[in-house]
Amino acid sequence: MGNKFTLRKEVMTVIIVKVRWFDGYLDEFDVTEVSFEGELLWMQLAGGENRHIPTREVRWFSVTVVEVVE
Repeated sequence: MGNKFTLRKEVMTVIIVKVRWFDGYLDEFDVTEVSFEGELLWMQLAGGENRHIPTREVRWFSVTVVEVVE
C-alpha cells in the first residue's frame, strides 16, 4: 500500500468596489459584503466598518468578485 495524499486548496473570495465621484476621484474599497438598492450603496469594509454612499453623489460604481486560490 502506498501513501495517500490529498491536495487541499483554500479559496478566498475578495470583493472590490470602485466608486468614481463626480469630481473625477476614484475610490477603491475591499469589502466583505455589498448591497445597492434604490439610492444607496452599502458596504461592509474588510476592516469591519460600514460605509453608506448615496448613488446620486457618484458618477458610477463597479463591483468585482475575485476568487483567490491559496
